[in-house]
Amino acid sequence: MEDDPRDVTRMIAGLNSSTPAVKVPLLDLAECSEPSFRTRGGQTVDIERSEINLLMETCTEMEKIRLRLPITMVTDTSGEMSAWRIDGAVEAKVIARLLGKPLLREDSLRIFYPDYQILREKLPTSIVVMYLP
Repeated sequence: MEDDPRDVTRMIAGLNSSTPAVKVPLLDLAECSEPSFRTRGGQTVDIERSEINLLMETCTEMEKIRLRLPITMVTDTSGEMSAWRIDGAVEAKVIARLLGKPLLREDSLRIFYPDYQILREKLPTSIVVMYLP
């Protein structure tokens, strides 16, 4: 039963192997010559300098200190339509500002597909998607 294709836990773990093992502070990445993070799957993912610059321009001084990359988006099936959610007070505020969207809750932002596309265009290497059942 080790290789059971119906093992949902194992399947989701495989989908989430690109999530970060450790998140890195934005300020540290801004000072790094080759900004990157390590995934749970053991890969090193480079973060584009243009994305770091965009986030540095978007963040307040306190957010620059507190924001850690990559930002994690989780699938959100709690509503009638599928969406993605960004949790964390700093992360939600920064992404809401970047998208020009109001925050509905202080520590969480729910986005739908059109905003997801915009976000993936602006921050393709600074955002990872985590799948939850």
